[in-house]
Amino acid sequence: MNKKSFFSKFASSAFMIIGLIFLIVYLLIPENAHPIFDILRNLSNALGSILIIGGIFEIVFKEKFIKEVTSSFVKTIFLKPASLENFKDEELEQINKSIQSRLLYGNRNNYYSNRILTMINDSFYEMAKGTHHNKDFNTFFQYYNSVLYVNERKENYVNIEYEIKYEIINNTKNKEEVEIDIFSKRFFPLSLSLADSCVTQELTYLNIKSDGKSMDYSKEIRDGKFKEQTLDKDDLDNIRIQEDVKRQIQEDKDGTFSPFKVKFKEKLIVEKKIKIVTLYDDISFSHIFKRPTLNYSIQYHDENVSVNTKDYLTLRFFSGLNKKSSDKIHPVLKGKVISLHVSDGLLLPGEGISIVALRDR
Repeated sequence: MNKKSFFSKFASSAFMIIGLIFLIVYLLIPENAHPIFDILRNLSNALGSILIIGGIFEIVFKEKFIKEVTSSFVKTIFLKPASLENFKDEELEQINKSIQSRLLYGNRNNYYSNRILTMINDSFYEMAKGTHHNKDFNTFFQYYNSVLYVNERKENYVNIEYEIKYEIINNTKNKEEVEIDIFSKRFFPLSLSLADSCVTQELTYLNIKSDGKSMDYSKEIRDGKFKEQTLDKDDLDNIRIQEDVKRQIQEDKDGTFSPFKVKFKEKLIVEKKIKIVTLYDDISFSHIFKRPTLNYSIQYHDENVSVNTKDYLTLRFFSGLNKKSSDKIHPVLKGKVISLHVSDGLLLPGEGISIVALRDR
């Protein structure tokens, strides 16, 4: 018996003993005595009855009563969504953490479990609420579709037709307006960058629908408002090899080129087509998710591979949670085309795919 249980039993016994003393006093005082004694007699009767009943309740029914009342109260509060409206967000978050802690490892103090809970609450939970410190994570791709067609080689180069269509949903708390880059920074072999006449990326089509408002940029493309720019070496980060340079399609604003950004509050739909020129020996392509993605598909067609070569076209999907072995996510190879389709899943930032094409020499 622990100290708490001992003192509880002791208090219950004391209540009953004192109650019996009051009842004895009640019985000892005769009826119709002096008014003062009548008051004392009635008071002794009342107090004695209350203390005895309280002692019996404490010993026999208290624990069961508390369990039943607590269970009923908690179920009423937390199993009915309307009841949760009475709590502040901060209170609900603290309750949530307590419940998570209890479900995950009970009363054990486990550092590993603590780290998982910290990651859930500081990253995934904040991402779901739209309050993550990385603003990209507070938006997500409803879908992201891409098609790449690699034409037959021309000398040491290949031309790639790259089509992309995606829809981004704003998940920020209170639907705050967000701004995103439309064109990503891409790496190209250095030998291409030395040729001033060689444009490695050329925008051929761009249509954007921001919160239902459609914007076609055909005229701006014809007028040369979008051009490829080689970024300064000081801005180069995440370089794969020393011989690569980073380039980006940028917008011309009064003679000054800068990243093209778009703002929206609810959702953004982007369709774009880009022509890419790269070295024939540049046989790899990769895509890393910068924000959560629910539906993803990619189709890669390369005219320069031979279907008679072993592993001539391979696609690797790298993910911490979504595994190829699940038989739900796997590439499909048909002739010179390899594709991957992920439907109604959740691809996390940092996950992605890589494609390698073994081209004829």
